[in-house]
Amino acid sequence: MRTNTLMKVVNAIGEGACSKREIKEKTKLSWGSCSEIISLLSKEGMIRLCKTENNLEGRPGRKANGFEFTTKKFLLAGMELKAQSIDCSLVNLGKVELNRKEYLLTGKPTNKNIYQQISSAYINFLVDSGVKSEALLGLSLSLTGAVDPVEKRLIFSPRYDSLEDMDFSMLKELLPHIRYFSVDHDINAQSSSVMDQNGWRDKNFVFVHYGEGVGMCFYHKEIYTGARGFAGEIGHIPYQGLQTDKICPCGKKNCFEAILSNNGIMELIREITGTETTELQNVDRSVFSNPNLCGVIADAISQMLLLVSNILDPGAIIIGGEAIDPFIPAIKPRVEKTLREKAWQGGVRTIRWFKPADINCAYGTIINASAIMIEQFIRENLV
Repeated sequence: MRTNTLMKVVNAIGEGACSKREIKEKTKLSWGSCSEIISLLSKEGMIRLCKTENNLEGRPGRKANGFEFTTKKFLLAGMELKAQSIDCSLVNLGKVELNRKEYLLTGKPTNKNIYQQISSAYINFLVDSGVKSEALLGLSLSLTGAVDPVEKRLIFSPRYDSLEDMDFSMLKELLPHIRYFSVDHDINAQSSSVMDQNGWRDKNFVFVHYGEGVGMCFYHKEIYTGARGFAGEIGHIPYQGLQTDKICPCGKKNCFEAILSNNGIMELIREITGTETTELQNVDRSVFSNPNLCGVIADAISQMLLLVSNILDPGAIIIGGEAIDPFIPAIKPRVEKTLREKAWQGGVRTIRWFKPADINCAYGTIINASAIMIEQFIRENLV
């Protein structure tokens, strides 16, 4: 039996098909093939029987046998390495989040202690989730900075200034019972979690996040990562609209990130309004509608999105992040108007603005890795 035939049934169940009839209709497979695959997945313990509503005979409420992914085996875990903590997420094969928890780092992450810190969070998370390590199929780790997902290596990151050229591939050997392991850039994890949280199903889109840094994810049927995994570093394109030079965390001058990141926005606030506050949450709300400040921010975002729209021609642009969130009511009309007027042929059709609370990188990274992990398991064990 071919891997892609098995994956059709797995994907159908993941997309909500429950009864054998629904699975057959979604996969276009024969009754015999559906029955054979369902029997195989059940025997392996990947799916289990459940009761589902059956209205086929005009009797609402009548229960019939259906199938769903188990919550005891074949589980997947995602982790995000943040500045002071590690976020963890546990999902089943249907991408249903079963548990989420944050664990504080015991010290600044370094090349010497990072394996121990991740291992500790991983083991504690399994215990807190009531899950044995044997139940885990795979783990994905979300990192920020110059991330090489192919080699599973973090080259450098302003967030973890004591981590440099760190190889994470050995985690697969150190953590118990992990069959599959991947490393993901956090912008891709952010994108997937936001799209899932909001139920957006665009097949072609650009996702832009403004926060600690400025990053972009380009999706066309799948996430485009580039030849080295560095695609999406739009924050490090020079911006020509600055009156004075600003140094970016990457060391270069006048990157978009130097003006539109958390630190860049705070510097603008101090320069334009005279506010001495160093934290965005402590800024007086009147600042978020200051016309001069909002104009500078809106113009920089507009210039960035014009580049995105004209070069990639996406079906949708998804935009947001903690750095710009308080300004959105004031800047949104100006940004969208500029795109409509200046982008080629009116620019992107759909513009959506997301909230910072929509982001769950630990969940997003395992969503991104799940299909490959499941397919690899099926190819190695069921075909």
